[in-house]
Amino acid sequence: PSLRRVVANDVSARALRRCGEKVRAALAARAGGGAPSAELELELLCSSVSELRLAAGCDVLTLVEVVEHLDPPELQRLGAALLGRCSPRALIVTTPNKEYNLNLMVTCSEEARGGAACRGRGGAGLTLDEVRARSRRGQLCKGCCTYTSLLSGAPPPPLAHYPLRNKDHRFEWTRAEFRAWAEGLAAEHGYSVRFDGVGGGAWDEERQPGAPCHGPGPSSQVAIFERPGLREQM
Repeated sequence: PSLRRVVANDVSARALRRCGEKVRAALAARAGGGAPSAELELELLCSSVSELRLAAGCDVLTLVEVVEHLDPPELQRLGAALLGRCSPRALIVTTPNKEYNLNLMVTCSEEARGGAACRGRGGAGLTLDEVRARSRRGQLCKGCCTYTSLLSGAPPPPLAHYPLRNKDHRFEWTRAEFRAWAEGLAAEHGYSVRFDGVGGGAWDEERQPGAPCHGPGPSSQVAIFERPGLREQM
């Protein structure tokens, strides 16, 4: 089956205009430079997620890296708005996996900018005092200091101290927190839910004691809500 209707929703009118331009350009390119196919209807809605109103029974809703930007009252209303009022056949939600952030915390900032990694990164046999001294002298960036400290026996930082990936994020969930939230919504609105991930490790990857610098699990975690009987209808 092919797409017949796509609805894009955002609180930003500017973001919606950019979205519309990109989608229409992509459709024109697929049509070989001619006019976009009239078979696909594109609708742009400017509203908050909790105020979204679609005809009940739409096929699929997607929330890609959205929930972490929502304030608590908006997040609280999300299930009733999407799984309740819109009642899609399926809802796909992605959000960052907080546990994975350790991989970002040990990344060399110099290497990320295209240069060479800091000298002394992961130096064998360094004491924690030597690592801190190198950091004070500017020989190790923050990421390399964290990496080398962990290899030198420092305890891993607590999850509460992991930085957010974006300054607009209100929170970032561990896999257990995301599972609890998603399973609660599914039970409340009569949906099944299963989990997957994008990038990094598997959804069920565990922390390995011998890998102190590795944040387990996928970079982004995915919850797939499905209305009962959906698979039998496919």
